[in-house]
Amino acid sequence: MTGQLAIAHQAGTLGRVLVDAIGVSLATLLLFGALNMSLVLFNSRKRLALPHMRDDLGSVIEHRRSRAARKRSAE
Repeated sequence: MTGQLAIAHQAGTLGRVLVDAIGVSLATLLLFGALNMSLVLFNSRKRLALPHMRDDLGSVIEHRRSRAARKRSAE
């Protein structure tokens, strides 16, 4: 997508405002994607998590704890 935008911009078929709007949209998408991944994997933003999920562990932390528990029980 960004390659096609760059080609269209160099050809002069896209206006500067449209290119800026697409760039801001792409940056916003990446920002919210990173925020979503931090909530899912680590549950690190407690204020942004749903009320019933605030006490839950993230999937990465839960996996590490269960793995450590399995290692301790195997020893």
